Amino acid sequence: AGWLRLFNGGLLVTCGLRHAGPPETDERSGQWRDLHGDASLLRAWNVAVSRGWQGDRYVVEVTGELAEASLFGEQLHLTRTVRLVLGEPALEIIDVVENRYDTPAPFMLLHHFNFGYPLVNHATTLAVAAAATVPRDLQAASALHDWPHYQAAVPRHLEEVFFHQVLADENGMAVAVLATDDFGLALEWDTAHEPYLTQWKNYRNGTYVCGVEPGNCLPEGQNRAQREGRLVHLAPGERQSFRNKLTVLDGAAAVQSTRARVGRLAESGRPVNVSFAGYSA
Repeated sequence: AGWLRLFNGGLLVTCGLRHAGPPETDERSGQWRDLHGDASLLRAWNVAVSRGWQGDRYVVEVTGELAEASLFGEQLHLTRTVRLVLGEPALEIIDVVENRYDTPAPFMLLHHFNFGYPLVNHATTLAVAAAATVPRDLQAASALHDWPHYQAAVPRHLEEVFFHQVLADENGMAVAVLATDDFGLALEWDTAHEPYLTQWKNYRNGTYVCGVEPGNCLPEGQNRAQREGRLVHLAPGERQSFRNKLTVLDGAAAVQSTRARVGRLAESGRPVNVSFAGYSA
């Protein structure tokens, strides 16, 4: 049926674990890879809920596992934990990905967070401390000057995609704020294994949705990532951890405070090491 027919939307789409980007045929093996890989279409198992006091906080955790695997092929295993703390307007997602095979495995992971109306509207902006911003293509290049701003739905509008080299704090954490003046969301993530940030703007009538997407890759597919030297491989037995946190910003004070944090990162943050080879402003 294809990825687009099976896609069911949602706050988070997990793109990967071997491929993130447009459909492609592997330039060496001839293997077909569908849009954004298989992870979001796989059934999880060992799904469990735990809840209880941890010190003075009441914590609810939902865990699950999935594997992108084939006989005599890749054996990539994902364990995900979704954590909520009672009374805190936040949701944390912790992923651990392990290569359980005896050969190195291509590894692409994009946390594709999706937002729509009413959070996204003509008064919404994206605040990111970025050392550089690069458009994916000519469509995005024509709107590069306006990447922080959003607009109302437009008939037949073509999507715009931008890649950001973010600035991180002393702990390697980056933050993006998608908000109006008095309501929004803050997305924090650990750049240790997710140095890239992709911004997707899709204003089209009927499919009005925009993405803020930390990842260990650009959503360009294995072929291009391999050619440009960006493709990550997991060694046999290697494990990598990923942390993303969403916080609701309810009220002007919360929005202003978090935007101020972005401003401080813009002044004193550390540029994360990324490669945009093959793309230009």
